Amino acid sequence: LTEHDYVQCPNTPALFKHKTKNFAFTLVVDDFMIKYSDDSDLDEFFEVLRKQYVITTDRNDTQKYVGLTIAHDRPNSKITLSMPGYVEKALSRFGMEKAKGANSPAVYIPPAYGAHVQFEESDDTSPATPEAKTRIQEIVGVFLFYARAVDCTMLTAINKLASKQANPTEDVIAAAERLMQYAARFPHAVVEIRPSNMQLMCHSDASYLSEANSRSRAAGILFLGDPTLTDGLNGAIDCISVIIKNVVASASEAEYAALFIVGQEAVAATATLEDLGYPQAATLIICDNQCAVGIANRTVKQKHTKSIAMKMHWTRDRVEMDELRVEWRPGKENLADYFTKTHPVHHHLAQRHVYIRDQNPFKCLSQIET
Repeated sequence: LTEHDYVQCPNTPALFKHKTKNFAFTLVVDDFMIKYSDDSDLDEFFEVLRKQYVITTDRNDTQKYVGLTIAHDRPNSKITLSMPGYVEKALSRFGMEKAKGANSPAVYIPPAYGAHVQFEESDDTSPATPEAKTRIQEIVGVFLFYARAVDCTMLTAINKLASKQANPTEDVIAAAERLMQYAARFPHAVVEIRPSNMQLMCHSDASYLSEANSRSRAAGILFLGDPTLTDGLNGAIDCISVIIKNVVASASEAEYAALFIVGQEAVAATATLEDLGYPQAATLIICDNQCAVGIANRTVKQKHTKSIAMKMHWTRDRVEMDELRVEWRPGKENLADYFTKTHPVHHHLAQRHVYIRDQNPFKCLSQIET
């Protein structure tokens, strides 16, 4: 490939581009996905490959790549990503073919509002058997791939399961069953990507002391922005829902840690977009905590910020380098909030369409059991 001026991009492994032409491709094992603007460039590339390899090509508007079905709807100017049959096969593997379905991926336990002390939830149920432990680990692995590729609404529930899979209990088994019931209810998720200005946008959020051992959860969503969209965001290119490794001392510190986690993913995504030929301005990250935004922009200086882990101030330096732009927006506009915690069924059903579409739309809200 190098002899014919196809070189690997400096920032993105397995992404190649031509030195002079508007031509790029990504290679995963033996699958090529190609971006081109001239048919003659594509034919030339095929000839280069055929010198040493036997290849097959697919130029249809619906293609399969790394497990995804990618469909280009030209009349409506959109691309959809889906995985038909994946959930059905997974449920059959785990003996859940006759699952009745559930309307949320995890059981919601409301907080005790007004209590002087919010006690951590305790799990006193019996430990799971070795066989059940293996089953839970397999469930996490199978559905984590699906959640990251297509149905991000499962991500928080799966991450919670993953954090407990080393020492599972009967409660963890029940949580895994609930996740699969949810998958059975909504087995045909679709990510819809529409035209945009190809500028990366991010939302960041956190939930303070919401996890075991006094931990907090960070969340984020990355997408290619289009301010004109009014019926939901553009299809996400990455979603984040992880437990913050540090035990943070305040909600503001948790939000600041989330900015650090989301910002690192944003910088990596920006490098890939620039490799593909889409120059990026400073990446906008939306946060709903004014103190965290102030620390990132150096407009707030509190005495207690001295206790924040030094690595978190990476965000502040990237803002000064004009690589990131951190702005405050009210919480109701923050799209990352969904990935910080478990939500009640009605909120989950109301928000699902914001992040993904369903090939087989579910019943209206009034017809669904809560």
